[in-house]
Amino acid sequence: MSKDDREELPSRGHLWSDLKLCLVFMTRLPLRLDDRTENRSLAQASALLPLVGVVVGLWSAAVLWLTLAAGLPNLAAAAVAVAASILLTGALHEDGLADVADGFGGGLEESRKLEIMRDSRIGSYGVIAIGLSLILRVTLIAEIVGRFESFWGITGALIAVHVIGRGLLPAVMAALPLARGDGLAAAAERPSGSRAGAASALSLLAAALCLGLTPGIVAFVAGGIAVIIMAWLARRQIGGYTGDVLGASEQVAEIATLAAITAML
Repeated sequence: MSKDDREELPSRGHLWSDLKLCLVFMTRLPLRLDDRTENRSLAQASALLPLVGVVVGLWSAAVLWLTLAAGLPNLAAAAVAVAASILLTGALHEDGLADVADGFGGGLEESRKLEIMRDSRIGSYGVIAIGLSLILRVTLIAEIVGRFESFWGITGALIAVHVIGRGLLPAVMAALPLARGDGLAAAAERPSGSRAGAASALSLLAAALCLGLTPGIVAFVAGGIAVIIMAWLARRQIGGYTGDVLGASEQVAEIATLAAITAML
């Protein structure tokens, strides 16, 4: 690793500022940016994006256990837990998935696809994509609850899912060019390869700690394959990535990771 790469990774003084920036960008938590945080871009803080997944995963697991303790069946408890995660993130990733589905499915030319993706209205492809995402995540989480018997096993699975879903996003940002010069993705800037690698490594480590070495690696690889497919599709469809593509990538990574965990139980 070069000196420049080492300088690009979060320093001790920037750790809290970078984590706060990631949380403000990716969640609805009532945090305020200080002067140090406002002077940094999301790309500079992106190595810590997996830690946002830890927060979302813990929140989702807590809601899941409360609903199970209240006597709700597994499927209903899983639905409430997914709803809780969406509430915390402001449906940021679901919105991206819907826009990508509408744009890729409804446009013929690249410029038209980008135009559709920017439209705030949701179309039939977007509705179907969100519906499928919700159904898959709820049913897979309910299946995990039914097969896991330990509190920590289920909690670890949810943390791993959310960590992998967010920790792979810097790799997409580093690997693909921006599809357009404005929007949230452009404002976030592109992370360096060292930041993207650090985020991926942190995600893999967290997954291994939460699930065990082999299951953690399998879950990470499953999420990675899903993200690679989404990145390939985005490159073919619109020439690069946007904020919506990142949201869609997080969603497919979550689903693939959940499916991998379920298959291993």
